[in-house]
Amino acid sequence: MADCNNSYIRMIEARVSRAVRLAVGHGFNVDIKGSLLNIRDERCSGLLLFRSDHIVLQHISVDPNERRRRYGSAMLDLAIAIANQAALRLELIAEPPLRPIEEDLSQAELQAWYRRRQFVAADSALMMRPPDG
Repeated sequence: MADCNNSYIRMIEARVSRAVRLAVGHGFNVDIKGSLLNIRDERCSGLLLFRSDHIVLQHISVDPNERRRRYGSAMLDLAIAIANQAALRLELIAEPPLRPIEEDLSQAELQAWYRRRQFVAADSALMMRPPDG
């Protein structure tokens, strides 16, 4: 059992390591906590959770003063590139924050934004995107 667990850990570490190189190459800073990868710059951040058969985009956050300037799109495109590099499905919950502010997109707007990048709805909030190729 320990060998199986060590193998799993090494696999996740290798995927996170490749994702770090990709994120840094795009000018982002990164923090790693196990299978969680926090990607950020001064305008936005994204949090990815690496699983054995998929990656979960836990959130994208853009400074309210920087909204509608494609910083969130750049973060989403990076998350897609990371999932494609690992040949894994990317999953997310397309819901606005619990305490939305005026600049936040509605759930319908979020889902439309994700659909433009080939995400498909699995239920009322869960969306998935298979890897390219």
